[in-house]
Amino acid sequence: MRKAESKARNLVMVLVALVCLACVGVVAAIASAWLAQRDAKRCLHDVLMLRVGESSFQDVMRMARPYASHRLTYPPACGPEECELTFTFQNKWPAKLRLAPLVGLMIKVVVSKGTMQSLGANLLEYDDSQLMFEARVSESSKEAMNVPEAFRFACPDPSGVFVSLTPNATMEERQRAFDFNLDCLSKLGGCNGASEYVPPMWKYCSNVASPRSE
Repeated sequence: MRKAESKARNLVMVLVALVCLACVGVVAAIASAWLAQRDAKRCLHDVLMLRVGESSFQDVMRMARPYASHRLTYPPACGPEECELTFTFQNKWPAKLRLAPLVGLMIKVVVSKGTMQSLGANLLEYDDSQLMFEARVSESSKEAMNVPEAFRFACPDPSGVFVSLTPNATMEERQRAFDFNLDCLSKLGGCNGASEYVPPMWKYCSNVASPRSE
């Protein structure tokens, strides 16, 4: 009888330990996603303080320094004449634990001849290896396809929004274009389509821009 009770107690203790371990894992996964979200917001804010066609290589490197742990590429040849920096922020652990789909923000800065020439950002959602949503914003020192207006929208459907900014874009227009809902990086269950991932852009697409297929 005592042996049976002892085995039962041991089993309960093991189960309790496993549950506690699982809880610690979930909390750690959520915490890692929150840190990625925090850093993504800060990096996006800082990169928008730079200006395409104006900011120097030194300006870009000062901006990049706090986000070295998120840097995807850092070519040895990176210098004032030619440099490409890519930063990624993901909810990797919640996705691994199936608490949310994999969501990531990628920011890319290109420098040529001492000056920042382009800036791009992608907010992506994957279900396993399938791309479910993409919001892409690009800004170049050259006018995209000689379009005179500040920006062009392409809104194929709620699973994708694409924006091209020209040098004519104001700071307000740039901030609106890059206004990703980065809370989606730490939201359990993830977000749903353009209306949640990029509310300002999708509202503009719905009310002003003419959707077209790609």
